[in-house]
Amino acid sequence: MNYELIVFGGGTAGVAAAYIASKYNIKTLLIEQSDVLGGAITRGLVIPSMKLESKSINTEFINDLKMFSDKYSARHTYSDGNELWFNHELLKIVFDEMLQSVNCHVLFSSEPISVNYSATEHK
Repeated sequence: MNYELIVFGGGTAGVAAAYIASKYNIKTLLIEQSDVLGGAITRGLVIPSMKLESKSINTEFINDLKMFSDKYSARHTYSDGNELWFNHELLKIVFDEMLQSVNCHVLFSSEPISVNYSATEHK
């Protein structure tokens, strides 16, 4: 299968990159070496996520993450106003659903051996 973008690593940053690219109709494959998405936030229990300012570059992803998380009651607001406290087990489900919703392909328990690259000019 051919992809326009291949993301190596399904940590939060990899999920964000794959999700946003797929959301904007870039044919994307995400390759994750473990059996779950989220990296440190789901497997390392690094909670909470940092607070964001309105001008952060990943605001679109975070807003969508909050929306999807709220469907599973997977997000909580801490006493300091940080809205990015997540239930790490539910967040695994949230990340899966987000990528499925934008038709992003994911390979779990996988590592790349080689990649064939062919440049095409986009106008």
